[in-house]
Amino acid sequence: MKKMIRILSLVLVVCTLAGMLMLPAQAASTASWSSLGISASNTIKCYLKGTSNATTYTSTTLSTKSGSVYTGDEITVRKIGQNSSGTWYAYINYPLTSTGGTKNAYIALSYLTASTTAGTKKTATAKISTIYRRAATTVYTNSYISKGDTVYVDTVYVLGTSGSYTQVLYNISTGWKMAWIKTTAANSYLSTGSNTTSSTSSATASKLAEIALAEVGYQGTNSKGKGTGDYTKYATDLGFTDGLAWCATFVSWCVKKAGVSTKIVPKTASTLTMAKNSSSYNTWSSSAIKSLKKGDVIFFSKVSKKLESNGSKVVDHVGIVYSVDTSNNKITLIEGNTSADKVAKNTYTVTLDTGAIKNYSGHYFCGYISV
Repeated sequence: MKKMIRILSLVLVVCTLAGMLMLPAQAASTASWSSLGISASNTIKCYLKGTSNATTYTSTTLSTKSGSVYTGDEITVRKIGQNSSGTWYAYINYPLTSTGGTKNAYIALSYLTASTTAGTKKTATAKISTIYRRAATTVYTNSYISKGDTVYVDTVYVLGTSGSYTQVLYNISTGWKMAWIKTTAANSYLSTGSNTTSSTSSATASKLAEIALAEVGYQGTNSKGKGTGDYTKYATDLGFTDGLAWCATFVSWCVKKAGVSTKIVPKTASTLTMAKNSSSYNTWSSSAIKSLKKGDVIFFSKVSKKLESNGSKVVDHVGIVYSVDTSNNKITLIEGNTSADKVAKNTYTVTLDTGAIKNYSGHYFCGYISV
């Protein structure tokens, strides 16, 4: 009998270990809320996820009532955290319907999302329309995830599912928006897999930066090959129309030399086309500088986090990242078509939240292609 018990105990231990070994690995990494740097200048816009009003509170303890948020109120989330009891909360700003104005208060995070992380990071392989409020019957105008956007959903992150909808988090000009997409669209067009269209080797990315560096000092000429101007060997080699602004042409030329996929960095003379058609474009966020690496392609804009604004193109320059100094918020680039129509190596200091370039007045880093 004792022998039988020992045998059964051994079998139980073996089965337990086997079960432990067979626990499924996570399909994709998740991000913490803190990694997104949610703040007064990097907020989340959203509505309540349910169909009932929610109580707001005066502190993180969620014990003393402050007021109520209604289902039709657009909420601005300024902080997400856990209180001493382990309950997740959001510090929000919401409209006061009866008196006008707005109010700051705390709310249980569960009223906004069931996710206690920023979700699973994915990439959109097609344009996806979003519904700002899940209960809404209309798709909000100009509310969509673009092809190539990274899903928190636009870096895209998937937060969870409810019925036939999936909740996602994606970039807007002021930070983030929490919204809903059809689960069928999430299953079809959000990808976690790595492939040649969404990434390349670090050696190839470094090669791209070194090819660009070797061109520093090159100067464009006029149409007769003299003086300075917008006629370059880069346009000639690629078969592009010569005599035009050539920052994107220079990047395209370097990309071709380095052997980077044109799905990652499209071959084009247009900065806007290069960004919008890339499979690996990321909108600028407060943590972007930590993701940048040598060989990435970065875009300048006249509006924070925007390629286009009010129907007009605002992205107007592009360069190749050579180095990143995260301690001092400095990014060194190799750029074509700089002052005096030259290829130059320049270092910029950036404001993390907005992407504002401190030593290039009126300009921002609006996003980048992860090469």
